[in-house]
Amino acid sequence: MPLAPPPSRPIVRAKATIPPFCTHIAASLNEATASRGFLLLSVALVIGESIGSYRITAKLGEGGMGVVYVGEHQFIARGAAIKVLLPEFSANREIVKRFFNEARATSVIRHPGIVEITDCALLPDGSAYIVMELLEGESLGGCLLREERLSVQRAAHLTRHIADALA
Repeated sequence: MPLAPPPSRPIVRAKATIPPFCTHIAASLNEATASRGFLLLSVALVIGESIGSYRITAKLGEGGMGVVYVGEHQFIARGAAIKVLLPEFSANREIVKRFFNEARATSVIRHPGIVEITDCALLPDGSAYIVMELLEGESLGGCLLREERLSVQRAAHLTRHIADALA
């Protein structure tokens, strides 16, 4: 349930500079954020709920600033990972600007080692989100947990792939 902000904390309308990649959300940014008079403290999407053209099918993970869901495009049945910024961060125009700049910067990179960004927008509660390709496989963190220590050859192999993607 939404929590009302403390009376001493004024509601400030967010006015972010939206990158050209996400211009379709500029009109809704001011209306959808803190101007509604409440702040949400978490993103709690329900399996089956829609984000844009995607239907949420699972929760993939969460961190300090957001939640990542698995979605499926409703018409072409293509899977996607959807990163949703928590509403309390979406109310901060600088954080939203950085979040969408991340989407823009990543979307111009064409490399098999870099995730493809396909969309970004705002949810009705003002939470910013990025839609990206859904990758299969193990994360580097998962690999390190499983193997505990990498051989020099394996570490060099992974480092070469990472450096190639970032070059």
